[in-house]
Amino acid sequence: MTTLTTRTLHYVDTDGVMKYVVMTLFTRLDDDGNVRAGLRFGPPINWEMLHPRDDLVLQIVHILAFWWVRLFRSGMKLANNIRWVDGQGKESFNCGLPAVRKRPSDWVAPEIPPPEKNPGDLTVLDELSVSFPDASGVEYGRPLFVFMPQQIDEKHWKCGFAFDAKDSGQVRYGVGDDWIQSFLDATAMMRVVYGSMLPQGWTPRTAINLDRLPYKMGRGYFMDERE
Repeated sequence: MTTLTTRTLHYVDTDGVMKYVVMTLFTRLDDDGNVRAGLRFGPPINWEMLHPRDDLVLQIVHILAFWWVRLFRSGMKLANNIRWVDGQGKESFNCGLPAVRKRPSDWVAPEIPPPEKNPGDLTVLDELSVSFPDASGVEYGRPLFVFMPQQIDEKHWKCGFAFDAKDSGQVRYGVGDDWIQSFLDATAMMRVVYGSMLPQGWTPRTAINLDRLPYKMGRGYFMDERE
């Protein structure tokens, strides 16, 4: 098992005492040698799950988004009582992780930050092949590299992504208070950047479509509600 990151959550027990539980995001090789993302919760929950096979970035997004539903359905009473305090000292319902919510009709995409020069030494978390049309409109898979989140200082993290080349492609970054938040910020920005690069009205059919990634609203991250 390889630990990607941890996040400390808190809850109030039946006696009104605040207690803590550590959530661990990890990867593990399955019996076929495939990388699987997983979440593990320490005492008193002692609960773990692995995501079905998929691209690693999508595994991580979806396991972060749907852990609460699975925890609740498993009968864990703490599911309604777990919180996370972000870097601004604000208590976050859903522990700062993506919630499933229908996107408001007046939602506006966040501004796309300018690209930065690739330092050439970023560690790759995952490489995706995302759908793009060539000059004649034929769909092909375009490389998209997502880099391992890295800590900037005591309170800030960033997570980069780049199209086409891992060492020379221009990089944009998501930022956050920890590994998870910077990763979610990057994936939400990837979706916006990807959408801005596609011809209007063009719909991908074969390779990965990034509409499976979260969208950002305020300081929260959300997954599109599916019919």
